Amino acid sequence: EVLKGVNSMKKLTAVLLAIALLCTLAVSALALTGTEKGTITVTGIEADADVNAYKIIDVNFAGGTVKGYTWDTAVADWMAAQTTATWKSYTVKEMAADAAAYANFCSALSSAISSGQVSLQAIPMTTAGTDPDNNSYSATVGMGQYLVIVTGVSQYVYQPCTINLVPTQDSSGAWTLADSGKAHTKRKAIDIKKTITDSDGTDARDEDTAGVGDTVYFEITIDVPVNPADTETLLTYTDYMSSGLTYTEGSYAAYGKTGTTVSDTAFDTTELTWTDSTEREGCNQTERSWSYSAIRDYDQIVIRYSAALNSGAVVGTPEPNTAKVTYDEFHKEDTVKVYTYGLKILKKDG
Repeated sequence: EVLKGVNSMKKLTAVLLAIALLCTLAVSALALTGTEKGTITVTGIEADADVNAYKIIDVNFAGGTVKGYTWDTAVADWMAAQTTATWKSYTVKEMAADAAAYANFCSALSSAISSGQVSLQAIPMTTAGTDPDNNSYSATVGMGQYLVIVTGVSQYVYQPCTINLVPTQDSSGAWTLADSGKAHTKRKAIDIKKTITDSDGTDARDEDTAGVGDTVYFEITIDVPVNPADTETLLTYTDYMSSGLTYTEGSYAAYGKTGTTVSDTAFDTTELTWTDSTEREGCNQTERSWSYSAIRDYDQIVIRYSAALNSGAVVGTPEPNTAKVTYDEFHKEDTVKVYTYGLKILKKDG
């Protein structure tokens, strides 16, 4: 019996050794080489968007271990050419430790990529989703960090985001690569609202009464995008005013608004130029655009100007005044209509 017990123990030991050997071989067989690929996915995007990923950080993997993380060569060259950016000489580690600088860097790099200042391979991210508001886009990529840029959209303006697909080291010292990396993009719809106000900009309202020859005061409030993926894209305000209204020269001014406070000083007072509209019959049209750098410190833009109802207004026929905001392919508008029955102004959300 004792001998049988010894023999059984030997057999058990042999089995355990065999299992250990197999595990060792399995680990060796699955050891990372640095050429592995995985899937990156970004969520929260409307249908039919153009979504591309750009590799901006390389994983230096050699000898079965991570040696470090470095900027893509094109990114590093672009960073070095920046004259005022605090992060121009940052290493990957230094950038990761400075959240504010990292957000500014991602926004600036996105614009540089979109404008062609930085040449990186665009990796298309695709979706099988058809939800008009919320879909996941994915791509198969190698190790690294990827900057994701969303364009070609009509409902929202998207901030750039980054996704990591990098190896991690377990307690035994072995390096493994997750099957996927994920991120949820931040986005914002740009709203525009047009109202009638008193001459001092107070008492905003959706309707009013007046007579031919009276002055009507308009106020337009437009949201400013937050860290959009392409800061080179201009935010454009377009106004269509019925020929029954005559713009008051010198009345235009655009102010920055932060929180609930509108600046006392206008940042843009350059006179508006109105021309016959080629887009809307019976209207005059004007347009004004701002670079992101000129408006990024504001939450909203507040535009004020006035116009008088002229003798060309037809009784009973609305004299429309429509403001539109455009950013990339995003656009939205809001309209007030002027009637000549002692002038009634009705707001219609577009």
